[in-house]
Amino acid sequence: MSCLAAWLVVRLRAALGLILAANVLAGGAAYAEEASGEVGQTLSLPYAFFNENFGFAGAYLYGRTGYPQPQSSLIATVMGGSEGSAMGFVAGQNLRLSGPDHMGLDRLFVDPVVSIGYFSDVDTYIDGDPNFTGDRAGSNDSDKNNFVTGEGWDNFFRLKFK
Repeated sequence: MSCLAAWLVVRLRAALGLILAANVLAGGAAYAEEASGEVGQTLSLPYAFFNENFGFAGAYLYGRTGYPQPQSSLIATVMGGSEGSAMGFVAGQNLRLSGPDHMGLDRLFVDPVVSIGYFSDVDTYIDGDPNFTGDRAGSNDSDKNNFVTGEGWDNFFRLKFK
């Protein structure tokens, strides 16, 4: 995973955690609602932000507890920005696998995380700028202009078993 994607995942998780914590502390904010006749809560939240990589961006977050199984939860967000970057992120928690009884899969839980994004005009502090041959980009004493600009796709997938 690239440094930018790792940074985004960490910031996104922190933001989502704060949103969910605020929802719990507030006893169900205006955007959260109890699913009628079902276990859990639903969180639906459009939001906007600005940063160097996305520019002005619009995004949407959807989270649900108790779905698709009573003990599990899912959260997803998509975002797109004025600089041409876009990203989607989906994470699940406590999803129980099922299968034939003799295989014992009913005791196996997974936490999947999937992220895919396209990032345009990103400054990456890696070696490769021809104006700084022999200098290590991103080190403590490197020049602030020693970076490579590029664009491309970033994909990430993790499946945690428990």
